[in-house]
Amino acid sequence: MVRILVTGASGFAGRYLVEYLRNKPEVEIHGTVYGGAAPEGMTPHPCDLRDPAAVDALVAAVRPSQIYHLASASNVQSSPDRAWDTIENNTFTLLRLLRACSGMKSPPRILAVTTGEFYETRDQGCLDETAPVNPTNPYAVSKMVQEMLAIQYALSGLPVIRARPFNHGGAGQASGFVLTDFAAQIARIAAGMQPPLVEVSGNLDAERDFTHVRDVVRAYALLMEKGQPGEAYNIASGVTWRIRTILERMCELAGVRVSIAYNASRQRLLDRKCGDSSRLRALTEWKPEIPVERMLSEVLDDWHVRVRAENVSV
Repeated sequence: MVRILVTGASGFAGRYLVEYLRNKPEVEIHGTVYGGAAPEGMTPHPCDLRDPAAVDALVAAVRPSQIYHLASASNVQSSPDRAWDTIENNTFTLLRLLRACSGMKSPPRILAVTTGEFYETRDQGCLDETAPVNPTNPYAVSKMVQEMLAIQYALSGLPVIRARPFNHGGAGQASGFVLTDFAAQIARIAAGMQPPLVEVSGNLDAERDFTHVRDVVRAYALLMEKGQPGEAYNIASGVTWRIRTILERMCELAGVRVSIAYNASRQRLLDRKCGDSSRLRALTEWKPEIPVERMLSEVLDDWHVRVRAENVSV
């Protein structure tokens, strides 16, 4: 029996990961929950991962053979306003976990989920794991610290693998991300709850690499099985979408025509990030299976349901 601990199990990607793992044979899944309902198919553990005593007790109780560390303050957009909270949360949750596991007789394999957000932008080509980094927000800084901690503990013998996912989405994602912010406004426009004007706070001409969350958690599981401790692995499609195109396509899917209001002060001449996941593909034969358009449709459908619920409760 494989005993698995998923931190952040009640979060967006955590729920998808638990759903994926529970279909595997001979697994016993445990997950930390903090301010959210627990997904089905696992034993929930309410836990503040910033508390060293709580983390020590959790690891001692579960005795995991695998840990997927997804718990994170993950909103890039709000991180400048919550800089210390973001850095403290993301740094100390991983540090507490690594310290607890380093004292175990048979330490678990640990997948530390960081990000592709901290790479520099590049006007062409894709970014592999050796690309220069340029963390431009507190979230990216916190993930760089996580990387350094994971390397340190891997060098001391703890089997830590680093996963660097690029942008991913799907139904159930919270607001505050580009796809959900577009979808929420479009769904309200379609329901007649908002004038046909979409407010955009970021760069519509930016290009990002999107992957469905189900493909991302499948990559996590493959890395847990086959990843080399101490190594980092990008999880990305290798294809970029202009944010303006994403917005236009979502409007087409919803059957609405809109005007756009955006903050021109946030526009940058170069804002493109494309991930090269050749290392992951060579190791596991992973590749994205779900088209971006299906992801957009699922995000929109999810927000149509949420908006209808809002309308009923008013």
